[in-house]
Amino acid sequence: MAARRKKSATAPAGAPSPPDPATGVNDRRALLRAIGIVAAFGILIPLAYPTPDVWPLSYVALAGLAWQLRGARTPRRGLLYGFAFATAANLAGYYWITALLMDFGQIPFVAAFPLYVLLAAYQGLVYGLWGWGVVWLRERAGLPLWLAGPPLLVALEFTVPLLFPWALGESQWLNRPIAQLADLFGVFGISYLVALVNLAGEEAVWRTRLAPPADRRPFPAKLVGVAAGLYAAALGYGIWRTHEVDLRTAAAPKLKIAMVQPNIGIFDKHDEATGLSRVDLLHLLSAEADRAGADLAVWPEAAFPAPIAASWGVLPPSVRPHEGFSTPLAFGAIRYGAVNPATGRRASTNSLMLAGPDGILQGTYDKNFLVWFSEKIPWSEHFPWINKALPYSSDFTRGTSVPLWPFRGFLLAPNICFEDTLPRWTSHLTGAPHLIVNSTEDAWFGNTTEPWFHIAFATFRAIESHTSMVRSVNTGPSAVIDPVGRITAVTGIYTREVLVRDVPMVRTETVYQKIGDLFAYLCMAAVAAMGGYGVWRKRRDGGTRA
Repeated sequence: MAARRKKSATAPAGAPSPPDPATGVNDRRALLRAIGIVAAFGILIPLAYPTPDVWPLSYVALAGLAWQLRGARTPRRGLLYGFAFATAANLAGYYWITALLMDFGQIPFVAAFPLYVLLAAYQGLVYGLWGWGVVWLRERAGLPLWLAGPPLLVALEFTVPLLFPWALGESQWLNRPIAQLADLFGVFGISYLVALVNLAGEEAVWRTRLAPPADRRPFPAKLVGVAAGLYAAALGYGIWRTHEVDLRTAAAPKLKIAMVQPNIGIFDKHDEATGLSRVDLLHLLSAEADRAGADLAVWPEAAFPAPIAASWGVLPPSVRPHEGFSTPLAFGAIRYGAVNPATGRRASTNSLMLAGPDGILQGTYDKNFLVWFSEKIPWSEHFPWINKALPYSSDFTRGTSVPLWPFRGFLLAPNICFEDTLPRWTSHLTGAPHLIVNSTEDAWFGNTTEPWFHIAFATFRAIESHTSMVRSVNTGPSAVIDPVGRITAVTGIYTREVLVRDVPMVRTETVYQKIGDLFAYLCMAAVAAMGGYGVWRKRRDGGTRA
């Protein structure tokens, strides 16, 4: 009987062993450890941007994610690691979102904080999909991360819609020579280069240091040589291009531009310190520009509160912004069109206009790229209750092109607020400008890092066209950016100033103006080809699902 009992307690030959609880615990610990590591490397990303601006960190952050992806054997695990990496980066970088939602969305903290976390997770979509994609291509197509990773990152940065878009290449805004690549391939070309350096470096360290001793291989001299060679070539091009543009800038004619920074609350009709109305304050500051001999003054976004009909070519005397000064003015205002019978709403646009004291509109521009929930409420035409839930949001009609304004023998390109952070704005230009005129309202974000992120990203619009840019920002920082992306003059934040500078008029027809985002499209094609190869390889080998 004892023998029979013992035999019955013995598992049949070939049967799976019961799960070991210790193994499950170790797996969970390994997963948490990996998530912690990628999150730590993710936090390096915002440190590479303003205001720490430690841009060399961008050359190791992605390497840390790639290191942990070596242990991810399924695309799902790669997705998790990529999300953890980017969510940590976005939580650290967009810490001001909760206060913004509470102040301007009238949303209580208990709802605003979860929305901030959700936004950070959504902003992490690019790297979540990147983690999924590189693991899939490795397991299905046998492609190493250093080969598949850079084009996939560019394709995702280019195609995934984000509320606050950012690209890895923008971390190089202070790395002046490398930033000049934007005049060839845009910021996406810089993202490719930074990603390649990360992944080539990780490959070298893994092979020689981090891999288990039995799996270590010789130093990948060819791969590192190619990455180093491309970086050296980019560095050499940037040094030459900076020198060439600087020579033309020094010899260029100049316009004296005044950037008016009133520093008044978005919803304030009067300034508390002076008792002046918003318009009177702008008039007072513009008179300073007049006395300084400015050729052009620039007001911030939507600074002029009078409603302007879209059909007007000449402003009626009662709604002209000039009073007490005669300097030609680029000013932000809202233009209104006819009522749409289907919706009952009057069409409106967030516009920038150029006018003289006679009220003749010498140029008009309607913002092409609208910010969701601030300027355009998605699906509001189908769900009217959204308008009530977001009482301070607008619902503008967007423009479709960027006209060039003729002004005293030069061509000015108008640009409104966050458009100076978007590479695709350059592709909407109708020609090469001498000057980009930006009008911005950044009071939404308070005294945070956001205004400095904003101005850092704006430098690439100057580089893409190798032309000067002026920025008039209500609460600052207003600035002058030169044709190679240097900030040559800047105001403070939450200060009242009139920044007057002689700005060189440099006009350049760059490769990026001509080919636009061709490089990004080529990366998309490369990713499609790699994906097709992975599908074909799986069918050929009859492999199992990764």
